[in-house]
Amino acid sequence: MVKEEHDIRFMFAAFVNENHPQIDQILKEAKATGLCSQFQGYQAGEKEVIEQVNAIWNALQRRGITYSSITDTTPNKGAYVQHVRFLDESINMTQANCVDGSVLMASVLKKIGIKTSLVLVPGHCYLAFYSQEPEKGGKLYGVETTMLGDRGPLADAINAATFQAPNSLQKNAAKFEQEDSGFMLVDLDAAREAGIMPIPYVKGLK
Repeated sequence: MVKEEHDIRFMFAAFVNENHPQIDQILKEAKATGLCSQFQGYQAGEKEVIEQVNAIWNALQRRGITYSSITDTTPNKGAYVQHVRFLDESINMTQANCVDGSVLMASVLKKIGIKTSLVLVPGHCYLAFYSQEPEKGGKLYGVETTMLGDRGPLADAINAATFQAPNSLQKNAAKFEQEDSGFMLVDLDAAREAGIMPIPYVKGLK
């Protein structure tokens, strides 16, 4: 008998929590970098959107977020599962695997109204965001969030995830359109509309 395997990675959207109380502090620290004047989502142009993302990137780097390779997936009765930290765990422990880092940054970007997706590829996850509203011609950029710990510029993380890496958006554009390819874009707005809400934050929960 062949066991059926279920891809439930889209449920990572539940770990994105744009309502988490620590996000306001991260945004305060991002503004203090001086890399953007205010957080206004798409009310300004593409240049300003990139500046907002860059300020958040730098704020997370200043917090000392490092890459922690806890990424192994384990088959469990036909479903593949992976350890994912809650937002406050990644922040307080200053470490994140590929999903953790993407979930963390996606939570902050969604808070300020930037359309964001989790990019799921075989054995890996990274972030994507639109430079403007998609219906207004916004470009989809990937962000390799594991590079947070490298202390490198956002531009390098965008180039890797969008163009250069073997699992980048550009090199695998056709695969994201194919079912069962292992490549998936989890649009967070669509996930919310489908009823996948953030896992509630409970202070003091261990």
